[in-house]
Amino acid sequence: MSEPDKTLAEFLAQKRISKAFYYGLKKRGLGANETTYPGSRVIRISAAAEQAFDERIAEYAKSEAAKLEAQRRSAQAAAAARLAVQSPRHVSKRYQQPLEPPPRPRRERRALADRPAADKHETIDVRKRNTGGRETAGENLSQISGSRLASRTPRQQ
Repeated sequence: MSEPDKTLAEFLAQKRISKAFYYGLKKRGLGANETTYPGSRVIRISAAAEQAFDERIAEYAKSEAAKLEAQRRSAQAAAAARLAVQSPRHVSKRYQQPLEPPPRPRRERRALADRPAADKHETIDVRKRNTGGRETAGENLSQISGSRLASRTPRQQ
């Protein structure tokens, strides 16, 4: 008794190849002989067609064209690798430190002597300092009785 015909999905699952790869082989003339029933889109592959497919693939693997194709792909991959390594965004250059760190900008510091005399021992109004110098709600901390902040100088804080 002969094997029953396989659907395309069964054939691809048995050969462990994708549909896209199979259609690429078919485009190059290496696909299996398919039987399509009239009036339907059902595709079947017979046991004889499967055996012929296996022989065709084995023959192609030994042919000169397959060797040339493998060499072409290898050369193409090597050229792509050379170009990728030259890129500044290549993974090998991702964590490299520059030879010299960039100069850090220096912040100017004002000496205490350069400040106006009134600032040296002036009482600090916290509300004025946090609001850019304006008083809030008409109050001043120095006006609130019992406030310890109003009596402190900048040196004591």
